[in-house]
Amino acid sequence: MKWLYFILFPMLAFAADVLPQTQQSEPVVTEEVAPETEEVDPVPSSDMYQKQFYRTLILTLIIVVGSLALIWFVRKFSKDRPFQANHKKNIKILERRQISPSTYLYHIQIGSKQIVISESKNEVRVVANLDWDESEVST
Repeated sequence: MKWLYFILFPMLAFAADVLPQTQQSEPVVTEEVAPETEEVDPVPSSDMYQKQFYRTLILTLIIVVGSLALIWFVRKFSKDRPFQANHKKNIKILERRQISPSTYLYHIQIGSKQIVISESKNEVRVVANLDWDESEVST
């Protein structure tokens, strides 16, 4: 979970830099003077637009790369999840093989017995029992 902080923290820091900053000034007591009119350029400079465009582009790229990295991590760790839970259990999934897009073979150990089952959309079927005696193996 710590890796999530390494991804999100730089994005938030960059977003805070991109957001416009408002400055609050202290009220200043002055004598009544006629207000001076400042000339405001009606069209902002293209340099300002260019800088804002690059910041937006970089922020978008960071978000896309972060999302792809998150998807990759979730997929990587979710594949091995059934096998990680097997250590202290009586029923263990030893191996899983995909035969077709909707059919899987599972090598399962229940206590001291081992079986192979197939799973498809319609059914689950026992393919083989792998119970053999030690005497059969040595001869």
